[in-house]
Parts: sequence; C-alpha cells; structure tokens
Amino acid sequence: MKCRHCGGTRLVKFGIVHGKQRYKCKECGRTTRANDARIKYSQEKKLKVLAMYLENNGIRSIERLEGVPSPLIIRWIRQSAKLIYDWLRSSASSVDLEKVAIIELDELYSFVRKKSNRIFVWVAVDRNKCQVVDFSVSRRLDLSSFRVLADRLSCRYAIDFLCTDGNPVYGRIALAGRHVVGKAETCLVESMNAKIRRCLARFNRRTCRYSKAFDRVGSFAYAFI
Repeated sequence: MKCRHCGGTRLVKFGIVHGKQRYKCKECGRTTRANDARIKYSQEKKLKVLAMYLENNGIRSIERLEGVPSPLIIRWIRQSAKLIYDWLRSSASSVDLEKVAIIELDELYSFVRKKSNRIFVWVAVDRNKCQVVDFSVSRRLDLSSFRVLADRLSCRYAIDFLCTDGNPVYGRIALAGRHVVGKAETCLVESMNAKIRRCLARFNRRTCRYSKAFDRVGSFAYAFI
C-alpha cells in the first residue's frame, strides 16, 4: 500500500474512520484510508474550476459540468480567497503611507438566502492604477459599516481626492484632502462593479442566485478581486 499524497510506503496504522483502517505516512505526515475510493483532483482541475467560477458560472453548473461536488468547489474558493487575503495583509504591513492621487468609492449588493436579506460590498478603486485597492462586506449601508473600510484606507494611504456618489456616509469621515461628489467622477469604480456583476453570478442583477452564508460573499469577492 502506498500513500495517496506522496506515494511513500512507510505507513503506520492511525485509527479507524467510518469503519475503514486509516494510515499515517511517515514521509509526508498525511493520512490515507485503506481502499480509499475518493478522487484526488489535480491542481489543473482546481484552477479550471476557479476559472469557470470567475466567468459567471454558478457553483451548481460547475458541479454538473466538471463532476466536482459543490461543497468541494466552495472549499477551493475559500482556500484561494484566504491565500489572497493573507498576501494582501502581509504586503500592507509597511509603516509609511502610500500616496494616492484619486480614490473612487462605491458599493454593490448581493443576497444571503433571500432577497430581503441584502449584503453590501464597499469597493475602493485607485484611478491611476485602475485597480481595486480594498473592499469591505457589511450587512448595512450605514456609517459604522463604512468605517471598517475607511479605517483601513486611512492607515494605508494618503489620499488627495476622494470621489463618491451622493451617499451621505462618505462625507462624514475625512479620508482625503478633497471630497468630490458626483456620478461623473465614479466612472471607473462603476465599471469595476459592472465587471464584478458580469463575472460573479451571485452579483448579477435580477438573478435567482444567492449566497447561503454571510462569509461566503467576502470569500468569493476576494477570489475575484
């Protein structure tokens, strides 16, 4: 018998799981079962599934097309999101503030279980770099929810201009030297929101797709952004 993870043969008994003998590999330290019929998916398969999800395919659709169980797809997405989250937080550990000329802010929404239970995603975009610099997920569209994102932005960036729509919460926290209000100044973040809606099925407008848990919204957004 060989280890299903590394192919090693130095295995020792390591308890019983669901009536089957479990073994531990002394070479890689991981466990395997006797007569394990579970499928081990390759890295290429995982990347293909993630790419399909980021192209507006629903999780159930990917399950039907690729034969991968939906709970496993969700686990892969969450693992990818955690890797991205850890990398972003480690790269933002610098003490000096990064100078940014223009930040655009806007929000979009999705649902958890039912359409009356809205979840909001606050998105901040650097206009010069044309990329999302941060985002936050909340259950409400109020000042306390926005403050989570605002505190992170103020700790990382020195912003010259802040461009937003007419949402009054944006003007209640001083994030930049000047605050500009108007849809004409938020074209980039609006286009980014449109891209998110196009690529992530749960953010589509007039859709039957939704999240089953609050934390999934943030995980799926991290996997995309």
